[in-house]
Amino acid sequence: MSRHQCPESRSIEYGTVGKPHGRWGEVRVHTDFGAVEEPVNAVLAGEDCTRSCHIESMRPHGDVVLVCIRGVDDRAAARELRGLILRLPEEVLPDLEEGTFFLEDLVDCRVISVEGEDLGVVTGLLEAGQNQVLRVSRDERDDWLLPAARAIIVEVCLDRGEIRVDPPEGLVDL
Repeated sequence: MSRHQCPESRSIEYGTVGKPHGRWGEVRVHTDFGAVEEPVNAVLAGEDCTRSCHIESMRPHGDVVLVCIRGVDDRAAARELRGLILRLPEEVLPDLEEGTFFLEDLVDCRVISVEGEDLGVVTGLLEAGQNQVLRVSRDERDDWLLPAARAIIVEVCLDRGEIRVDPPEGLVDL
C-alpha cells in the first residue's frame, strides 16, 4: 500500500468544490494548494455526509484546480458535489513553509488575548464561504467564533499549544 492510500493518514482540507467544468464531470476546486500530480484517495465532506472518493487527476486552471473524481462522469453528477469540502492525505500536500501551519493544527490550542486574558480553547473549524472561522469554547455552553485572519491572530505557538489574538472590541462577547 502506498503512503497515499494509508487509511490512518491525517486528512487536510484541500479546498471547496465549486461549479462543474465542461461536460465530463470535472469540478472546480477553490484551494490555496497546487494540483497533486498523481491519483490519490480522498474524502468529500459536507454537513450531512462524508464519503471516500478517488481523485484520478488534477490540473491548474486559472485561480482554481480542475479535479476529476472517479465515478463523477457528467455535469449533473459534478453539480451535486458543489459546496463539499475536499480533504486529501497530508502526505500528498506540499511541505509547509517555516512559520506556517494547517488550520486543523489549531484545534485544542488555548486562545489568549494580547493582554494575557484566557479566552478559551479552539474546539473546531467552520467554513464561512472563502473564510475560515475557529470555534472557541470557554466552557460547554459558551462558544464564540474567531475569524482566522492575520489581522486578529497575532501569534501561533504550536509547541505551547497557544494562539495569541487581538480581537476587535465586542467579538469575544458575541
